[in-house]
Amino acid sequence: MTNNRGYIYVLANSAMPDLVKVGKTTRTPAERAAELSKVTGVPTPFIVVYEQLVDDCTAAEEFVHTMLQQKGYRESDNREFFRAPVSEVIQIIIKMPAQFSSNSDFEDDKDAEFLSSESNDELDEFVLDDDQDDEPDYPWLGLWNAAWDYTFGNGNYIQDKEEAINLYKQAIKLGCLPAYKMIGDIYFHNKNHKKHLSGTKKV
Repeated sequence: MTNNRGYIYVLANSAMPDLVKVGKTTRTPAERAAELSKVTGVPTPFIVVYEQLVDDCTAAEEFVHTMLQQKGYRESDNREFFRAPVSEVIQIIIKMPAQFSSNSDFEDDKDAEFLSSESNDELDEFVLDDDQDDEPDYPWLGLWNAAWDYTFGNGNYIQDKEEAINLYKQAIKLGCLPAYKMIGDIYFHNKNHKKHLSGTKKV
């Protein structure tokens, strides 16, 4: 289990009408918005458009950023600002793989909180389908889920990183960019594990 539990948030500012900031925080998105409003020097405050509680906010943020970059929305490298419709950003977050989501409460806040109706004039209008709880429509999601379970030996799966890599590669062919990182992480950790074993081997 990870101790990196926190929020993925979407912030907007009326001084930057075409941009949204998508990031992570282990505090509350409201605190993060207030902090940014003080340090960025923009004339109007940032407001929280959407927030989603996740079990691993670092992995979830990387997933969302990768999806947005794949669609050509990233404003500049190594930045959390995206020139994207608010509705599309929210849909990507909602449809994240189940490994990133959390079903429990966090500091008595809701898992997902939408923008109040009073602020709609500052943001893109978005409408979520009534069937938003349906399975995400990413074509690679089944492969990703199976690969993830093989990576960590979840549930009835026996840990098998070779099989996980094979499934991640298949997912990549269907457009799953986050699978590249998972393959890299597996190779990296395996390499470090072998170094550790060789270093502790008796002569």
